[in-house]
Amino acid sequence: MMLFRKKTKNSNPDSFESAWGYALFLLGFRTHSSGEIKEKLQGRGYTPLVRQSTLERLQKERLLDDHFAAQMWVENFMRFKLYGYYYIKQKLLSKHIPREICDSVLSTLFDEKEEYKIAQKFVKRISTTQKELSRLKLAAQLQRRGFRSSVIQKILPVQ
Repeated sequence: MMLFRKKTKNSNPDSFESAWGYALFLLGFRTHSSGEIKEKLQGRGYTPLVRQSTLERLQKERLLDDHFAAQMWVENFMRFKLYGYYYIKQKLLSKHIPREICDSVLSTLFDEKEEYKIAQKFVKRISTTQKELSRLKLAAQLQRRGFRSSVIQKILPVQ
């Protein structure tokens, strides 16, 4: 039995009510950015006018806020994931958060001190599972996880 069926085209692409209902359905699962909602509405075949009016109404009723979504995602990454600045920024951009909002949220919430603490947690977790880890391998792992080079340079002498 299939619970969710991917619907590629909408039977009525001019229906604002249908687009509104679909947007609310999407927002019921998790927070989305305006770019994500726009992309999903476009994927369903809604007209540009319907997409734009749906996004405007969502923003007017404060159901869609890119700045809030970015803050929430950054706080979530800081609390539960061990990733660096560049990785988080790339994730935000992949969720269609505008670059200006990404930069402002990351500069206020994710400074180098916070990133250093997260890098320390990651190094501690890695060092317990892999006893002998060379400096180069550790630096490469930190870099792959998106940590800034200044943080990597600070954390390596500690090891």
